[in-house]
Amino acid sequence: MGGASEVWGETEVKKQTIKKLKNKPAGMRTFATAICSLAAMSVMAVPAAHAAKSEGCTGGGFVIFGLLNGITVPSGSAATIPASNIGPSFQILGKYVEFNVVASTFGIESSLCTGAASPEDISDGKRTVVFRSKTPDL
Repeated sequence: MGGASEVWGETEVKKQTIKKLKNKPAGMRTFATAICSLAAMSVMAVPAAHAAKSEGCTGGGFVIFGLLNGITVPSGSAATIPASNIGPSFQILGKYVEFNVVASTFGIESSLCTGAASPEDISDGKRTVVFRSKTPDL
């Protein structure tokens, strides 16, 4: 198996993100860059482990919930979220994991496994807190 950049397609994701962001307003670029950085930090904060098999992610995906305008952004959508719709925090909800994002610090709060049935379940079928809070050094 290859390195992390091969598994996650990191180089290709960065290229596509840069292309998409070049024509966006400065505020949106900053917000999008911050979300991408947050996603990268959440992956880096976890000790090395084997990648999940796709069989363990059946029906997975994430939604962004808790925006100021009341809209929920579903998994797989290509939505632009104006900074004015971001409150003090918002939630990332998935079938298998959930967490809250503190907008001002990009910290993660209340990270948990949902307990949803999965061949790769590590929570014994119960809602399990992974950690209460982590705040990155920015």
